[in-house]
Amino acid sequence: CCAKGIGGGIPIGAILTSSKIAECMQLGSHGSTFGGNPLACAVAEQVMIMLSKKSLLNGVKKKEKLFLKELKDINKEFKCFSAIRSSGLWIGCKLNVTENFNLDTAVCYSIANCQSGLAGISFGNFLIKQVVEDLTSEFGNLKTFVTLSPIPLFQSWLESEGAKMNKDETNNLSNLAAFYLLNGKRDDGLPFDPVARFHLGNGAQVHTVHENADISKKGIKQSQGMMVNYLYDPIVIGINHEKFVSENIIPASAEIISLSKSAVIID
Repeated sequence: CCAKGIGGGIPIGAILTSSKIAECMQLGSHGSTFGGNPLACAVAEQVMIMLSKKSLLNGVKKKEKLFLKELKDINKEFKCFSAIRSSGLWIGCKLNVTENFNLDTAVCYSIANCQSGLAGISFGNFLIKQVVEDLTSEFGNLKTFVTLSPIPLFQSWLESEGAKMNKDETNNLSNLAAFYLLNGKRDDGLPFDPVARFHLGNGAQVHTVHENADISKKGIKQSQGMMVNYLYDPIVIGINHEKFVSENIIPASAEIISLSKSAVIID
């Protein structure tokens, strides 16, 4: 697994061993599908240079402390973890699953292609179905599967296409976000929002919107802090996918439809 990080997304093989064992290894004794080709090695070298910078490592330590503090605060209130372990930003929490802690909802955060070169290649459907199956087999009480997703082009749309929908007491952010997710579309009829296209194309429905869910600088800039839940119902994933792909129909909850209808367009 260490090779995945070293390659920074470029396939490369690597092995960790002791110096004693390394002395016994000769050329050809350790095979690799993605061996030391020039491109992979050049990328790996640059990744290692970046990872060796003190500024980056110091940043990792600060973020680790921040995550651990927040997780411990959450655990203090809800007592949901039996253990919290970390090594840098490799952080794991062991759920404290007891008879009094019945899990019924799984929330997936940030499902996305990590490399820009993979844009347009849809493998999310496989990943999402696999996550649903794995979680269901481990936690039999799980009934609801949702994402907590950004709305990256919401602010951009408001400044252009949504300019006639001024924010006020009637048009609050929730109404405007719901309207945008259901009606903000490109010339080809598909949603303007790329994250919406991803999840809707994989059979999800627009479920709920949340104000002040992402108050980071990026979150405020791109969506005024708004985020959205996309619901994956295993029973209708296939039906939702077919309707969206063939008819551009956007499945949505009654709450989202109601919010969208409440938005007022100013002539």
